[in-house]
Amino acid sequence: MFAYQQSVNGGGVKIWWSTRGHPFQIDALGTPDVPGPAAFTAIQRSFQTWAGVTCSDLAFQDQGLSLNPKDRVVGYFPGQYNRNLVLFRTRRCGKGTNGGVVPAGDPCLAQGGCANSYDCWDHGDGVIATTTTTSNRFTGQINDTDIEINDSVDSIGNKFIFTAVDGPPCSDPNQTGCVRLDVQNTITHEAGHTLGLDHNNTDPTATMYPTAPEGETSKRVLGADDIQAICDIYPRGKETVTGNLDPITLTPGASSNGGGCGCSQAQTGPGAVLGALALLLQIRRRSRRKPQLAMSRSSAPPTAALRGSSQLS
Repeated sequence: MFAYQQSVNGGGVKIWWSTRGHPFQIDALGTPDVPGPAAFTAIQRSFQTWAGVTCSDLAFQDQGLSLNPKDRVVGYFPGQYNRNLVLFRTRRCGKGTNGGVVPAGDPCLAQGGCANSYDCWDHGDGVIATTTTTSNRFTGQINDTDIEINDSVDSIGNKFIFTAVDGPPCSDPNQTGCVRLDVQNTITHEAGHTLGLDHNNTDPTATMYPTAPEGETSKRVLGADDIQAICDIYPRGKETVTGNLDPITLTPGASSNGGGCGCSQAQTGPGAVLGALALLLQIRRRSRRKPQLAMSRSSAPPTAALRGSSQLS
C-alpha cells in the first residue's frame, strides 16, 4: 500500500493544479555558495525529474531567470503577474538583533511576516527551505506556489552551505568538491510540495520523506510512492483527480502567471465581476497555505528534518 499524502489547504480540501504542472522562474541572485549557473541547473533538473514520470504528462515551463529585485516576493497577488518563484534568501529577518534586518517593533512583525518587505528569511534558523502555496479555499485549485531557500546567517552565526556537485558527502569542514546540502536534492523535495504533495512520514526512500542528512542526494530520484502519487493525481491523458467535489467549472488555463482564479462561472454581467473579485479576496485571505517547512535541522546534526507544506518537507 502506498503511503503518499496529498496536502490540504485552510479550507480542508486537497490542493492540485488544473494544468499539468506549472511554469517556474528562478531568481537570478542565486546563492553565493555555488558559483556560476550550477545551482540554476540543479533547480531545473529537479522539475525535470517530476516531468519525467511516464504515467503522467506533467510539464514545467522554465521562464528563465528573474532579474528584477522587486520581483523577489512570495505569495499570490490577484490582478498582478504572479511567478512561481524559486529564490535564495540571503538575509535573516530577525527583530533587529544578531544580524536580523527587521527593526524591533516594525508592523510587519505583528502582521504575520516580513519576508517580502525586507527580502529576508522569515522562518526558523534550522529550516532549510519552505514552499508557500496559494489555492482556492473551496476547490483546492492552486493559483501560485513559491519556494524559498534559507541562505542566511542564523542568530548564532551559522549558515547552511549549499552545493551542486556530484560526489561523496563532505567529511571535513574545509573539504571541497563534495556534497553538503545538495540543491537538487532539496528542490526536488520542494517541487513535490508545489504539486500538492505533503510529507510521506513512513517511507524513508521517498523524495517526500521529511528528513535528510547532510550529503544526501537520494531525493534527486523519485521513490515508488512519489511516482504513484503523480500517477494517481495527474494521470496521463485523463482528468486531474482532485479528491474534492468541485463547485465550479474548471478552465484549462489556470496558472499563477495571470490574475484570475482559474475558474469559470455561469453568471455574467457586472455582478459576476464583483463576485469574482470577492472570491479572489477570499482566496487571498484564507487559502494561502502556511509555508511548509522543508528541511530543518534536527537535534542530531547533520541530519535535517524536512517538514511541512511550505517548507522543505
